[in-house]
Amino acid sequence: MILIAGAQASIDISRWPQLAREVYIQKSSSPVIYRYNSIEQLQFEMRLRSNILQAAHGLNRSGARFATFKDTYCNERVWHRTPEGALQLRPGVTPAAGIRDIFVHGRMYGFECATGILIVLYKGILDSIKESEFNRLFANLRLYDWQFDPDLKLIQIQG
Repeated sequence: MILIAGAQASIDISRWPQLAREVYIQKSSSPVIYRYNSIEQLQFEMRLRSNILQAAHGLNRSGARFATFKDTYCNERVWHRTPEGALQLRPGVTPAAGIRDIFVHGRMYGFECATGILIVLYKGILDSIKESEFNRLFANLRLYDWQFDPDLKLIQIQG
């Protein structure tokens, strides 16, 4: 069930992207109550979820490979590989450009699967907000394991 400002609302989802509509339908028919302050907040989440799914497909098509931390590799013009296998953005490269490079030049990349999940999340966010805001929020972007920027604010809910 979906509640907007504490009440059920009739929402026209006909113009939403297909993936966003599917997520909305699943959430609205769930016994779990999902609460949103506004329709705009709900729309943003549905767009973000859709963009995250599209990013996962994009990373799969990119040619990037999975590798252990010690075998991580990257486009060295964009990222610096640290000794532990993290990818640190090079000076002068924006976070948006760094994330996009992974999807464009995927064959130049190999990383551990937790890092891959973070890359997908960052790309979904990049495709959901203004590029300038993405670059501001994730200015010191470093990709490594489950260590993510505090502005990402991942929330895990059991059940």
